[in-house]
Amino acid sequence: MSRRRSKLSRRSLHLAGLRPQADLAGCYRFPELVSFRYWLPCYHLILIQSGSLQARTVDGEFTAGPRELVCFRPAHVNEYSASAGTVFYQTQVILAPPRRDRWPLRLERGRLLPARLALGDRFEEMRVLFETLCLELGQSGAAHELRAVAAVFKMLALIVEIASASPSASPRLDALQRARQQLEGDLARDCPIATLARESGWSTDYFIRQFKARFGVSPKACRTRARVREAIRLLRETSLSVKQIAAQLGWRDDGALTVHLRHLSGRSPGDIRSGKPVRNLNLPGGPLYPVNLHIVPPDAGPDWFDRWMLPSHRDAITQATVTKLSAHRTAKSK
Repeated sequence: MSRRRSKLSRRSLHLAGLRPQADLAGCYRFPELVSFRYWLPCYHLILIQSGSLQARTVDGEFTAGPRELVCFRPAHVNEYSASAGTVFYQTQVILAPPRRDRWPLRLERGRLLPARLALGDRFEEMRVLFETLCLELGQSGAAHELRAVAAVFKMLALIVEIASASPSASPRLDALQRARQQLEGDLARDCPIATLARESGWSTDYFIRQFKARFGVSPKACRTRARVREAIRLLRETSLSVKQIAAQLGWRDDGALTVHLRHLSGRSPGDIRSGKPVRNLNLPGGPLYPVNLHIVPPDAGPDWFDRWMLPSHRDAITQATVTKLSAHRTAKSK
């Protein structure tokens, strides 16, 4: 019996295995002292706005106050008392399918979901998520269901950030980064600077000055560098002619391509085809994010992609692309 209990105690739910579903959410006010003793086969989260909560959980006894989050794990008995005047939000969340739904949830570095968490200045962020659940639950339709699930995931992300004492904002591109990504994107089509400036909400002259101050080159030079980098890749990895590459990248003829190649890389198309080294054409910080390049797990083996491809698609991938993906995977694992 003791061995069986030990085995059960080692079972835990990890973030990768979550399939959350919230089945209750609401905001409650208690004019008088109230006490609850109950059993739930799911997680029970309480966000305290005012007043206090005296809790008894499988993780121990404690008192929680305003701007704190209480997390009751699935247990045979949970108890809490709310003082007079307490206002809190609550939700009941099933995190995984049956048999795993009662396992303790482990966060980063194997830490359990904390039973009590002081939110401080992140309280409003958490309250918005509880309010989202209050509004979305009970609504019919896939959009409402997905927004509710997203709110649960955001709650967990916020808990991880606060519990690990390493807050990190969701990464987003600003106006200049977004403009740069467009300039380095579809290289065959026109990408008017005036259009990018208008989308950023600035005049053309102001946009050019801000872009150059941020990245060290003008928008036009950024676009040219991106075209030259792609030309070098195509010369090395394909059998396309210089004329075909020039047309594919939006140059009027192969002479224009050759001029830009010599100016920026110091090499002719023939030099590049023969494998001679070229100058580094990347902007400081490298690409903003990879395009047409999948991010794969760092421990992925060489046949990772083959598992997901039909034979006809697998045969269509060039050896150059496979080599590039393999190099990216190796760099990421270091």
